[in-house]
Amino acid sequence: MQIKLKKGNIQQTITFIRNINLSGGKTNRARFRALKLLDKKAQEVNEERMEIAKSYAKLDQSGEPIILQNGNLDIEQEKLIPFSNAQNAMFEEDSALTVDDYKDQFQTLYEALLNYNDNLQGDNLIAYGTLIDVLEDAGFREGE
Repeated sequence: MQIKLKKGNIQQTITFIRNINLSGGKTNRARFRALKLLDKKAQEVNEERMEIAKSYAKLDQSGEPIILQNGNLDIEQEKLIPFSNAQNAMFEEDSALTVDDYKDQFQTLYEALLNYNDNLQGDNLIAYGTLIDVLEDAGFREGE
């Protein structure tokens, strides 16, 4: 079984799952498993972003993109738009997480999210809706 998330939504999903107020050992174990898989995917996406950056950013002596003190890549003004376009195209691609070994934990997380009672707004609301949608698209249903 696979969960498919847009590469650009992975970090927002991680932040949401990390910060949501869920209780119970079983639920938090499920959250931990989801975060572990998502963190690995986020690292892969960042590596892919750095590969794209090599075509646009200034490179250091070892051929890696230079990252400024503010955390931004060192990219010349005329290359910013092409880099942004290439990066955005990558962020729109799907990333698949294989959850076969953790199906029960993801079912637990799905049900905990369905029963979540706190108010959600802004980015948290969007992350919640996106996560519920991808879990349902993967086949998770209430009571299964």
